[in-house]
Amino acid sequence: MTSRTQRIQRIQQLLNQLGVIQSIRLSGRTEKLFELECYLRTAARLAQRNKIPRAMNTSGRVFRVLYNPGNIANASHLAFVDRSEPSAEKMELFMNCEVRGKSSVEHSPDILLTIGSTRLSIYECKEYSTPLDISVYREFIGFLVELGLVRANGRNSRLVDRVLPELSPRIYTTASVLPHHAPLARTYGFSLEGMLP
Repeated sequence: MTSRTQRIQRIQQLLNQLGVIQSIRLSGRTEKLFELECYLRTAARLAQRNKIPRAMNTSGRVFRVLYNPGNIANASHLAFVDRSEPSAEKMELFMNCEVRGKSSVEHSPDILLTIGSTRLSIYECKEYSTPLDISVYREFIGFLVELGLVRANGRNSRLVDRVLPELSPRIYTTASVLPHHAPLARTYGFSLEGMLP
């Protein structure tokens, strides 16, 4: 497992790369630091694709992410504007914010990306030392179906913009991803990013 100090150093490097946040209020729990690092990793990828990050709902330049499920209206988050097309739909990246599913139940993905008012994508962070079990994929697929990102048969995802691969739903994990689980990701249109430090 990565030490807390190493993870905080990577978080600081990502903050420096984004250049819009001076500091982040950290939780003492290591798994929450992994979520924060994945959040900033996603933000950095968007910034590399000509998206200008803007820190929203911050106190000074201190970013106060939600570590427990919370209201999207109160969360510090990053908004992105397209550098080459400023009138394009705004993207907003949240951490641990609740979103209503098709069943009217509130769900709280680790990371939530909204695109305009009608499209979204989700990202889950699994800090495991052993390969992901099939139950992790079942839960994530259920999440995708419940949020209307994909139909139950895995076909015709309708809300996720596939122009940028960074926008596809994904599971970030410190564990290895077993090759025989890859067909699930292909069928249901999500990405797997394993063996993260």
